[in-house]
Amino acid sequence: MAKYKNSITHSGRLVYNQDANYELQSPTGIVNISEILDRIHTSSNKYIEIKIMNCCKLIFEEKGNLMKYKSYDAGVVDYHINGNCLGDVLFFNTGENFLDIAIFAETLNGTGDKYSYGKQQTTNQVIG
Repeated sequence: MAKYKNSITHSGRLVYNQDANYELQSPTGIVNISEILDRIHTSSNKYIEIKIMNCCKLIFEEKGNLMKYKSYDAGVVDYHINGNCLGDVLFFNTGENFLDIAIFAETLNGTGDKYSYGKQQTTNQVIG
């Protein structure tokens, strides 16, 4: 994922709130990850690059179109990228304190401070 230079990166504790949204909570505020994913999914350009790390451990890294599919086993609608279930990764990492989530999507360009587009907040980023 070479476009970290133009990505959103947030760090914190991942929670699943009462509104059924994933949020990253940190001392500086709360970032609604579900809202960001919804914005990308409802745009005409669904291309996303995402990397999720727990400290130095890579949990998920994928790039492609962000799709929603219904799981026939659980009956839940989750986000998928290239057949990999992003929803499962978020669900199974709820409660983790040291997650870094970097998201690149052209759709987020120009959204201003709402999504902190272009900020580089972690040392896990590679620019190149």
